[in-house]
Amino acid sequence: MEFHTRALGLIFWAGLVCTGHLAAQEHHHYKLIDLGTFGGPASYFANGFDGILNNRGTAAGWADTSTPDPYPGFCVNTDCFVSHAFAWRNGSRTDLGVLPGGSSSYALWISQNGLITGNSQNGAIDPLVPGLPEIRAVLWRDGKLIDLGTLGGGHESAASAVNNRGQVAGAFNNTIADPFSLVGNGYEVRAFLWQDGAMEDLGTLGGPDAFAFTHKRARPDHGTIVHELDTRADNRATAT
Repeated sequence: MEFHTRALGLIFWAGLVCTGHLAAQEHHHYKLIDLGTFGGPASYFANGFDGILNNRGTAAGWADTSTPDPYPGFCVNTDCFVSHAFAWRNGSRTDLGVLPGGSSSYALWISQNGLITGNSQNGAIDPLVPGLPEIRAVLWRDGKLIDLGTLGGGHESAASAVNNRGQVAGAFNNTIADPFSLVGNGYEVRAFLWQDGAMEDLGTLGGPDAFAFTHKRARPDHGTIVHELDTRADNRATAT
């Protein structure tokens, strides 16, 4: 189950801005930085603007290793290499690791105080979807990798954002069949809010599916969550 958007380029970049004055005008100077890989051909941001770089200059993403993906039918990246989540700051890239038994992980969001959320394989195969490696929402906090779990008896979850309070938004699969599943794997998807070790189902508007995500306009550090709900007649967006 995959909820991120892949970067299109083969290098991972960040624009660092400094200002100067020339001829009574303010000018912005940008430096293009290749943040590198773990030996593979590519590295990635979740998207181009939200949650990838905080005010401390720490960027969160994921990068290829040189190891081919052991699940070629369900590759995490289009080039089918194992990838690991990383944090990058001041020219130093840190491998954030993978859940025990897993192959790939990817970091999707970093908060202003340095909490990172994303997803990791855990080495198990989803018994409801033949051959599909399980993905779990995870939180990197104080040097530890935390499996956020699932609800409803399901086997997979995916995070989308985290705020300074350690509240994580995302979605999980339950075990109820749904031919119109939001992620296309045949089972209901429910939005969650995770905090202090507990995952809460945020519910729906009567339909079976929902997904929680956020962006900067939603003020994630104020606890606002954008909540996409499937009413079965159509999809509705709400704020929680």
